[in-house]
Amino acid sequence: MAKGLQQFKNHLSYSQIVDGMNAACDNARRLVEDAQILFDSQRFPSAVSLAILSIEESGKTAILREMATVQDG
Repeated sequence: MAKGLQQFKNHLSYSQIVDGMNAACDNARRLVEDAQILFDSQRFPSAVSLAILSIEESGKTAILREMATVQDG
């Protein structure tokens, strides 16, 4: 049986935040490129699924940006 994930309760350094933002952007770009390939192949349900994942991945940058500018815990 898999153990439940615990919420992260620590601070990220600025370099970790930047690395996370870059990784999220790279992942979002890759997902949307894959979605385009599937769309061009008329595999619409799979294309939409990957496009949605790309949007979600893009949203991580805003969360990480907010973490970088937060004033208190």
